[in-house]
Amino acid sequence: MLKDYNGIMRDYAGKKFHIVGIGRSGVAAANLLHALGADVRISDRSDSGRIAGYADGIDREVAVFAGRQDKSMINDVECLVLSPGVPPNAEIVSEAAQRSVEVIGEIELSYRVIRKLSYETGLDVRWYGITGTNGKSTTVTLLHEMLCRDNRNSVLSGNIGYPLSAEALRLFQTGEEAEIETALEIVLELSSFQLERIRDLRLDISALLNVTDDHLDRYNDMEQYSRAKAGIFMNQGADNYAVINADDGLTMSLSQGCPARKYYVSTMKEVKGAFVRDGYIFIKKDDSEEKLMKSSDIRIAGLHNLYNALTASLIASLTGVSREVIADVLREFPGLEHRLEFVTEIEGIRFYNDSKGTNAGAVIKSLESFEGNVILIAGGRDKDSNFLSLAPHVKERVKKVIVIGEAAGKIRSALGHIVPVEHAVTLKDAVKAAYDSASSGDTVLLSPACASFDMFRDYEDRGTQFKCIANELLRGNENNE
Repeated sequence: MLKDYNGIMRDYAGKKFHIVGIGRSGVAAANLLHALGADVRISDRSDSGRIAGYADGIDREVAVFAGRQDKSMINDVECLVLSPGVPPNAEIVSEAAQRSVEVIGEIELSYRVIRKLSYETGLDVRWYGITGTNGKSTTVTLLHEMLCRDNRNSVLSGNIGYPLSAEALRLFQTGEEAEIETALEIVLELSSFQLERIRDLRLDISALLNVTDDHLDRYNDMEQYSRAKAGIFMNQGADNYAVINADDGLTMSLSQGCPARKYYVSTMKEVKGAFVRDGYIFIKKDDSEEKLMKSSDIRIAGLHNLYNALTASLIASLTGVSREVIADVLREFPGLEHRLEFVTEIEGIRFYNDSKGTNAGAVIKSLESFEGNVILIAGGRDKDSNFLSLAPHVKERVKKVIVIGEAAGKIRSALGHIVPVEHAVTLKDAVKAAYDSASSGDTVLLSPACASFDMFRDYEDRGTQFKCIANELLRGNENNE
């Protein structure tokens, strides 16, 4: 059993850790450290009622502090572990820096543990990480599906929901020799928040999809946000790979200092990497070029998804996955929930759930998937987004905008001179208003360009409610026939 190896225990046993943030990542980190023999405490500014669903999963021996978080909590602490949502200017984080307490993220902690386990057991672990403002979840899921279809031992983790600490704990507790003969390939979706706090993480293959305005309520400006994204290349060397979107000037600029071997994706030109020529996807590596498939045969629609497919295909190819396996996955993959997800059709009006569209760039990419006649439902908690950037796309493709949430007024100000804008108090009111405004052939699209936390638990809650409301409309329409 991996848990019989003493080296990893020596690194953590008795060491004092404080984890900030009681969510999926924080709970997984607390349980991992407790299993390793560390002295662990975890805190969250939210009261016990709000974090109860997560706190129930924490090992009993871990000290839990809900509803308070102050600098006295890090007395004698040797390492502070941050959940992704914790801002870098939080009081407890600033205090730790002043006391020279090491501050890392949950991803970094897990990486260190798994790396140590691999040294002690001989387990071959390969690390693939993908970031970008939009498209991360679809791309990592496509890559994971390709690896699994090729009978690889692949784990999908990170920002997509399964904490890397949970995988580290699984390896530590249940990794018998028979289970570690096959290389472990870890596919990470990495947000800018997670990349802020990495120190040692070294990716065998990194990918930067795109960088557009987002999270400017957390970062001072686009430069600071972009620097966080560029952290994906940290620690890479000449024996690693970096995959870059050649059609995005900012991603090209951010990758300039990366020493890894660079490959590119493009829909506009032929590159070393993955590109489109005459309606076909090609993969070019050094001296070889392979025709993969017709780009129109990819099941998930939209130009943005073509970039996602190119990136996943290139990375899979670099790891040795066959052309046939890659093409099969692209033909069959239906897309992810809450990402331009078709919900239902009522009297020729089609409803799409794009609740994951939490910034203006994501909404633009979603609108580009439709020729026109869109009723757009947008709004929520503003992340200091530039809603004016939506204007030309709204003018071209949107008939009407229904606004909700805290950002409703700001969106109306940005778009009200272009198309009619109607305010709705609740999401149910917004869906009903959109349906009443639509005709056969129109599309009702929830793509909020905002965070969800003013009205919902998270974007998944928002998307699920939208789907329920649309399906209620469908049932009501059928009952009236």
